[in-house]
Amino acid sequence: MKRFLILTITILSLLLVSCTNTPRDWHFAKDLSEIAEIKIVNVDAEHYKELETYEVIKEIDLSLAEELCSEIDNIDAKRYNFMREDTCGTCFLIVYAGGEYELISVSEPLHFIYSSDGKMLGPKSATWLKFDKEQFNALIDKYLNMEESTEN
Repeated sequence: MKRFLILTITILSLLLVSCTNTPRDWHFAKDLSEIAEIKIVNVDAEHYKELETYEVIKEIDLSLAEELCSEIDNIDAKRYNFMREDTCGTCFLIVYAGGEYELISVSEPLHFIYSSDGKMLGPKSATWLKFDKEQFNALIDKYLNMEESTEN
């Protein structure tokens, strides 16, 4: 009985340690040279899989793609556990030349893929990531408040 109790406590300890919010990185699915459009959009949680329902708030000049992607890379991200969160709210929408796109929100950033005949297959997979909310919102605000003089 004592061995069983020690084994149970050991297994529970290992499980709890493995469920911590360990740092993770967001990886862009495509090369930055393939970016065709960058937008800040507002996304409804019920319709996050429907590109046509996204409310475009602002288009970002492509000359800022490398800077923006680098800044997204530098935001702290953690893997969250148990309840998957929805991709919604104010997000960065990065559209690639082939039509695939990434919807990057504070929680559950996603890469959307298409079949060879152009039909959306949906998100590639759940990422279980959550960005630091303050850092993410500061980055959204930076690009929302950026002067239009950078646009061509």
